[in-house]
Amino acid sequence: MAPRLASLQQQQQQQQQQPSLRRRSTRLLALQSRTSSSSSKIQETDDTNNRAPKKKKAVKEDPVQEEEPPEKRRRRRQGRPRKSDSDDVPQTNHHRNTESTTQDTNNKIATTIETAISDATITPVNYLPRYYEKYAIQQMHEKYGPERQCFVMGIDEAGRGPLAGPVVIAGVVCPFDIDGVVDSKRITKEEDRDALYETIMDMYHQSRYPQMEWAACIIDAARIDEINILQATMEGMKAVAQTIVGIPPTCKTNKPEGEEIQLPLVTSATIEQEGCYVVCSENVWSKHQGPTRETASSSSSNTRLQRQQQSDTTPLYHALVDGNRLPKFMPCSAETVIKGDAKEFSIAAASIMAKVIRDRLMRGYDELYPVYNLQQHKGYPTAEHMSLVKEHGASKIHRRTFAPLKHMSLDENGRILY
Repeated sequence: MAPRLASLQQQQQQQQQQPSLRRRSTRLLALQSRTSSSSSKIQETDDTNNRAPKKKKAVKEDPVQEEEPPEKRRRRRQGRPRKSDSDDVPQTNHHRNTESTTQDTNNKIATTIETAISDATITPVNYLPRYYEKYAIQQMHEKYGPERQCFVMGIDEAGRGPLAGPVVIAGVVCPFDIDGVVDSKRITKEEDRDALYETIMDMYHQSRYPQMEWAACIIDAARIDEINILQATMEGMKAVAQTIVGIPPTCKTNKPEGEEIQLPLVTSATIEQEGCYVVCSENVWSKHQGPTRETASSSSSNTRLQRQQQSDTTPLYHALVDGNRLPKFMPCSAETVIKGDAKEFSIAAASIMAKVIRDRLMRGYDELYPVYNLQQHKGYPTAEHMSLVKEHGASKIHRRTFAPLKHMSLDENGRILY
């Protein structure tokens, strides 16, 4: 038993000595690594000392390399007031001088801008751009030459959805910018639209811009019931373009031969004028002076258009039509612009003019038919207007192909039969 106890005691002593030996070995390894790292550092310093003096100065004077790591900086800041990050970075005299010079220049620029603003009168710019117009004029100049006179007209309508009153289509050639000509849906107040309309008219009558031209076609309710509202709108757009270009405005007849009747030209839109007609500016009116015919075919209009394009002195026109449908047999080159009254200046100006002309006509019709309160809703199918129609029937300006009139039996005077 004695030798076995002795051997067990020896094993226990060896096990107790093993961790101490392991600790010593790890300490020796750590010391060796430290000595190796210190020797490598010494070698690096020797190498840097042997390098050129320029590189040595750049390494010592670079403030970015001497910056403390963020963890060490955070520990150092504990227990003392916080400083800005610029205080932790050492700044040289060069950096201070550049900061002072930039601050001085910024102050000088600010003072010059303030004096310029105080001296000048700045007016706000609030109108739509002319992207389509500029591109169209550029294309026409490339095709016919830069010396050729080229104009772009915007065409838009007002009154397609109402239950009463005409549909008015306007075309405008407006070479000058007017503050406030924006999306017509944003101009909700009637007095604001009237003010813009008067501004356009004042600019034209003052002869400051003789190149400005405009025309408006009025299609009455009887014509709308005859050919539907879409065809009536297309017909009015074509008539407006014909008037501005210089071709007599026409509309189709219901005859199988497909003849076209010339629309009358008047100086102003009034409720006394019955049927469909075109109102235009004086310079457009002067284009149509001379012998006119009661009927004109589409072929004669096309031949006249070809003659105008061949002539070098006759100005060229391009039409920007609001919407996604283009009328057939247009007298000039044309393209559609979807939601053009919110994108292009000329279309927005045409939309304002068409809206104002129609509103003034509806105010005149309100005096003739006061029972319908047309001045308030302008003929649109509001609840009040629908109830008044069911009670009093239809007038001469009501569209009988629109609901609820198309579902009612009426006599020639518009009275409800049953």
